[in-house]
Amino acid sequence: MKNFLSQLFTLIFILVTYTGFAQNESVASLSGVQATPKDGTEFGIHGGYFFSQGDLAVNPGFGGGLHFRKALDYVFSIRLDGFYGQANGSTIDKDGNSIGHTAIFDNPNNVARIYSYETTYLSGGIQGVMSLNNLRWDSGLRKVNTYFFVGASATQITTALTAVDGSGLTAEDIYLSGRKTGNVVGAVDGGIGMGFKLSPKVNLGLEYKVSTVFGKRSDLLDGFNDESKMRDIANYANVRLNFNLTKKGKLSEPLYWVNPMEVIIDDVAALKKRPELDLTDSDDDGVIDMIDQDNETPEGVTVDAKGVPVDSDSDGVPDYKDGERFSGSNVAVNGEGVSEQGMRSDDFITRDEVTEMISNNTVNNNAGASNFSGWFLPSINFGDDSYKVRSLDYSKLASIATVLNKNSSIKVVVKGYTDKTAGPAYNEVLSYKRANAAIDHIVEKYKIDRSRFLLQYGGEDEALVPVEGSSIANRRVTFTVAEAGDSEMAAPSGAGSSSYKGKKGEGY
Repeated sequence: MKNFLSQLFTLIFILVTYTGFAQNESVASLSGVQATPKDGTEFGIHGGYFFSQGDLAVNPGFGGGLHFRKALDYVFSIRLDGFYGQANGSTIDKDGNSIGHTAIFDNPNNVARIYSYETTYLSGGIQGVMSLNNLRWDSGLRKVNTYFFVGASATQITTALTAVDGSGLTAEDIYLSGRKTGNVVGAVDGGIGMGFKLSPKVNLGLEYKVSTVFGKRSDLLDGFNDESKMRDIANYANVRLNFNLTKKGKLSEPLYWVNPMEVIIDDVAALKKRPELDLTDSDDDGVIDMIDQDNETPEGVTVDAKGVPVDSDSDGVPDYKDGERFSGSNVAVNGEGVSEQGMRSDDFITRDEVTEMISNNTVNNNAGASNFSGWFLPSINFGDDSYKVRSLDYSKLASIATVLNKNSSIKVVVKGYTDKTAGPAYNEVLSYKRANAAIDHIVEKYKIDRSRFLLQYGGEDEALVPVEGSSIANRRVTFTVAEAGDSEMAAPSGAGSSSYKGKKGEGY
């Protein structure tokens, strides 16, 4: 018996140790990504009907105890269980008739005795528990958990006898030759149960457990040894009130209450809620429909970063419809953007006044450019991993050249950007080349002096569309009127070569 218990506990220890090691290996292989949540421990108290199923009639008895249960994974768990109970019965059957068994008293005459017994049962053991319904993935919540368990325990048993036939004989414990029955013996436990979730922290369980002891006490739980029958069986039908110890919500419920696919289900649900990335640009104004606030912009019309036609004087009439683009903010205008009679104010700026403002600024004095800082100039976009100017952007560059020709005092900051499909170093070079290609096009085709351009580059920073990856809206070059303090940036490393690439792992 000792060898059997020793081997059983050794096997359980090996299984627990191996399972924990396998979990650590699995987590390590995920490179820091923990798909299985850290879960809490269950603590429970239990009580119910305890009786000995053997040779004699039984009376209602009571038992109770407590346990701790820890999940090894979503299906298997280990439970430490303590129990105390008393089983009662007698040699009188349910109809009041004497069964007439001979108790183990000091009875040299082997006289048939009518007696009652009371067995005190105290045990502590370890059990392996397997959930039977936690591999159903149709729901993220578990309201019912069914399981079965097997285990081993150390048990102390005392069976007291009292004669009821008038002889006055009693025994506090059955004595066996060479051994007292109050000694601790080994037992094997097994049973089934069902838990019902009341809240994330509390659940109610119904359970039935049977136990059988080993050694000379195996058929003496009722004080009578009938060699023609099998050993006595301890039965315990009980109710359990269980509490999940989750460290004030820092840990999840025990894993046998959690759907193994819950993390994936949540991620898929979140992914489905995200807007689908659509790079369609219906009006071909360089701003994709997802962020374009005006998808019906006429061809060739200059727009701002939101796809809205530019309104330089903010009078509510876009420039391409505005007959007077320099109206003051306090001037009432008609549907064509022209000031109405009698509604002029001191803030009104005429075309002649604008011409005079421009003439008062020299070509090389950029401080006067602050008068034009509110102007919007069109931006252009590029193909993936390319700095070739697209033919559909030629009209925008022509508009910029027109502005420069008519306003000889201003300089323009030309700044290139990329999306995030490569590494930062590579993208710096690419954004530089895009800005340089735009400048070269205007200088060569429209004979604008190169000194009027200040080349800058931003790489993958300042994205218009907050996405990781390809985006035509982010692959752009912008044009803004230079202000005092603006200067040209030095070319990044590698910009002078016709062939270049990023560092390994950064993309090409």
